[in-house]
Amino acid sequence: MKEWSKLFPNKEAFIVFSLYIILFVFQGVFITASKTENGVYDYNTTLVVFLSELLKLIISAVLYTCRKKNKPNIFQAVVLNYKLALYYFIPSLLYCFYNNLAFINLSHYDPTSYYILLQLRVVLTAIIFQFLFQKKLTFIQWISLGILTLGCMIKNFDAATMSGKEDSNWSQIFNIYFLSINFQNFCSCLAGTYNEYLLKTKGSNVDIFLQNVYMYLDSVLCNFFILMCKGELVTIAVAMYMKNPVNNVSPNADDKKPLMEVVVD
Repeated sequence: MKEWSKLFPNKEAFIVFSLYIILFVFQGVFITASKTENGVYDYNTTLVVFLSELLKLIISAVLYTCRKKNKPNIFQAVVLNYKLALYYFIPSLLYCFYNNLAFINLSHYDPTSYYILLQLRVVLTAIIFQFLFQKKLTFIQWISLGILTLGCMIKNFDAATMSGKEDSNWSQIFNIYFLSINFQNFCSCLAGTYNEYLLKTKGSNVDIFLQNVYMYLDSVLCNFFILMCKGELVTIAVAMYMKNPVNNVSPNADDKKPLMEVVVD
């Protein structure tokens, strides 16, 4: 019970944790359910990420404004702590990659396999956390990480074996999707660890909701930059005039390909 009380000091902490797990799981389920019969998305996935980050930015700004009391307004606060906002560009960019890669990887993996392979980030987080915060893991923790890694490897090998393709199992295991989901793991664990570093050091005296504003503001800018690099801003502008802005205006032959093949090409 003592260990339980350390993890959840009050009911609010347990409720927040439970909501996080539920939303985290259902994100993959909903993304998978949004695919067409051909296994592709008939909407602009980057724009969806952009709009979700924009919504988070608005919510964080409202929450900060509601509880700011004697603190400066949100615009003054952003200017006063602009250096911290610049630091948040690193985790924001990593989370930008993570969120966009989620759509790509879920186009290949089912939600169960996706979430099992995503647990490899626990191992990466432990290594980065130990290096960054100079905290050594116990022997039991290393054993647990080893079992988790072995389970992820078995799951990926099993998925390749049951795929029924003529390629060798090893080529199916260590394919571009496997590299993609591991890069997603790397982005997640590095962003989470660096974010914790900012919260405990440079941002220790800054309101948590203001730091969320920095995070999501930078994330909105990162996703906007990706849309601009992909040349989709004009497409979105036309779509907003013609129909729903998240739909593709003029789908071409590439839209029928798996997403990772389009990226490779």
